[in-house]
Amino acid sequence: MILGNHEHMMITYYSTGNYSDKSLWYQNGGDVTDKEFKLLSKQEQDKILSFFSALPLEYNLEINSKKYNLVHGSYVSSKVRNSYTDEEYKQQIIWGRIPRWDTGPEDRVAVFGHTCTKKYKRDGLKY
Repeated sequence: MILGNHEHMMITYYSTGNYSDKSLWYQNGGDVTDKEFKLLSKQEQDKILSFFSALPLEYNLEINSKKYNLVHGSYVSSKVRNSYTDEEYKQQIIWGRIPRWDTGPEDRVAVFGHTCTKKYKRDGLKY
């Protein structure tokens, strides 16, 4: 499991308590989760928040000599990684969207979940 924007919104709201963070989370369906979450004990809540906070932003693996990069939002190529601050990198990995015309990272296959892939072709080209 990798960190996605919904988990990130929940963590952010519970760590800041800000109304704007709560509002963003609720606009994205968090109200249902929050209602159920508040029924849990403080110990259970803390355990869940700790679990989400420890999730990796991305996961790289190799299967049968083929490399994969699993992200929720968008990959960040090694060429531009150093030009991002840690926060910019985190935002791109969690919230970014890969354009349909993007052919993906140069050295691996990007696997992502934030963007609907209905209109993607296997070669990454727009149609």
